Amino acid sequence: MEQGRLEIRPSLNSFFAGRGDRLTQTAETLNALSALPDDSRALLVTHQVNITALTGVMPQSGEIIVARMLNDGTLEVTGRVNIAP
Repeated sequence: MEQGRLEIRPSLNSFFAGRGDRLTQTAETLNALSALPDDSRALLVTHQVNITALTGVMPQSGEIIVARMLNDGTLEVTGRVNIAP
């Protein structure tokens, strides 16, 4: 896809059924996004539980959630793209 530099971030691992730490992982992901330059874009590949914790959205399988970082460090959902399975 040649989308730029790839980083593996443990904070994007699933924390479903107690396999991780929801609060810590969500905070680490938001902090990493906040540290990006204002004009940058990031593509995150993660799990439903992480997406819901970050955005409050319950995505469908394969759905793309588009969001932007607000000044208060939270994410605002600006779009949703459904991809047929």
